[in-house]
Amino acid sequence: MKRIVSLFNNLSIKDKFFTITISILSVFCLMSILIVSYVINLYEQKIYEESAEVLHLSSTILEQEIKKVENISFQFSTDNRVQEYLSYIKENPLDYESYQYKIQLRERMTTLATQERYVASIELIDATGEEQTVGFNTKVINEVEDMFPALNAARGANVWFGKEEESILLSARQLRGKSNINLQHYGYLTIALDMNILMREILNLSPNRNFVISKNGEIIYTNNEFTEYDFLPASQNNRGYEIKTVNNEKLLITHFNSRNPDLTYYNIINFDEITSQTELLRNLLMLLFVITFLLAMYISRRAARGISKPLEQLTKKMKKVQEGDFEQVEGLSSSHLKDEIGVLHKNFEIMLNRINELIKENYMKQLMIKETEYKALEAQINPHFLYNTLDSINWMAKSNKQKAIAEMVESLGNMMRNIISKKEPLITIKEELEIVHDYMRIQTYRFRNRLNFTINILPEIEKCSMPKLTIQPIVENAIQHGLENMVTDCYITVSTQIIGDDIAIMVKDNGGGMDKETIHAVMKGNIKSRSSGIGVHNINERIKLMYGDQYGINISSEVNKGTTVTISLPFKRGDHVV
Repeated sequence: MKRIVSLFNNLSIKDKFFTITISILSVFCLMSILIVSYVINLYEQKIYEESAEVLHLSSTILEQEIKKVENISFQFSTDNRVQEYLSYIKENPLDYESYQYKIQLRERMTTLATQERYVASIELIDATGEEQTVGFNTKVINEVEDMFPALNAARGANVWFGKEEESILLSARQLRGKSNINLQHYGYLTIALDMNILMREILNLSPNRNFVISKNGEIIYTNNEFTEYDFLPASQNNRGYEIKTVNNEKLLITHFNSRNPDLTYYNIINFDEITSQTELLRNLLMLLFVITFLLAMYISRRAARGISKPLEQLTKKMKKVQEGDFEQVEGLSSSHLKDEIGVLHKNFEIMLNRINELIKENYMKQLMIKETEYKALEAQINPHFLYNTLDSINWMAKSNKQKAIAEMVESLGNMMRNIISKKEPLITIKEELEIVHDYMRIQTYRFRNRLNFTINILPEIEKCSMPKLTIQPIVENAIQHGLENMVTDCYITVSTQIIGDDIAIMVKDNGGGMDKETIHAVMKGNIKSRSSGIGVHNINERIKLMYGDQYGINISSEVNKGTTVTISLPFKRGDHVV
């Protein structure tokens, strides 16, 4: 798997796009084929079940017709007049009255035979053994004597027999007297049903091949060319279907069992006839999938080429820049495109132009640097000269016992040494507070007892780093905006606090305070500092630039109650986070 992923990752964008498209399309086509196959199979399964259901309905209609014949036989055998006629014939076989009764019975049989078209004939054998047959096909009933044992055993119940050669179904029963306890034997009644008429006209079946087989294996009805029927499935269930191949012909065979009479019905349909449409649909869909797949391959290839070509052009331009050629390359630009790749080309050309401008600008700056190096070398002597001069003034003031002047000059010298001599942008909090302390010594001599200054610093944060000249300008602002506008004493306190991974340095005064609008103006830099020139806005931006937007300065103030400026810094010692 890792090998495949590695091979894919090393492909070009064109090949990756083509591979992904073909993979997705292949999965889609495969799923579509599976779904279509499933739906078609489901549809064919439904056809099989419908065929079995049609056979079931047809068989039910057939059962109803056969049941009707059975009822006719029963009504005839239990009719009072028939019972009277048969009883008289048995007791007086040679009497003229018996002859008349036989005529009456024949007329009744004729009436019954004409009630249904599929009744081929009706035969009555009385107790004397004389036979009477009516109907349009009186030859179908013969060898009745073979049925007598079964009829006698049935004791008057209806018994069904099949005649395989003539497609005849026989309904037969023993006629017995019902007026006495002994149930005397009066004869036999047989009704022949022509299955050809019943299947064709009554059921109006479609021109499929059909079988009706009795429980003894006799073919009661068939309308096809099959001479053998051993290929027919054994109908163990009430109904069902099977697909079999007979003589190289694929067949759908549906079957249904009837219990009264005990017959099995078969309907045989050519499988290709019912599946030809679905097979055609399956082939058309497969052809459509193949065409769609090939078309998608062509389109995806062209699309991949359209995406990769501008990228290849951009790569060539980058290689030329890598080799040191910063000039525009003709014929490799796609900046006219409006998509993301066109934007890349356009931005790369803008960047290339900017690089050329910077190269020229840097060349001019190098010339200027050379010119100013000598002047900078000359200027290096000025701070040393200033320190030496202040040191001389300090010793002269001490010689003349001018302590105040000496301390002021000494503090000023220390401030300048700490500010000018330290080139790094970051100093420790201890060093920053030393600058503040020297500044406050100078201001104390200026304002005498009106200025009260206190520093409370936690020892563990003395070595933490912070931007140089952060606290001193804020203290200077507190004096400028507080003490100079007050007639009472001014109290300024610098305190520190550790809050989680952060340090908070608070500069608090008891000056006149500010309203919200003034605070907003100060934070935006709209109010300039009148002292050192380093305003709160600049200090705040410098802290955010160094440490992030979560750090900086926050001002809380109330008019006539004083101001507290809180400086938020990360808890760092030297250049390392503690």
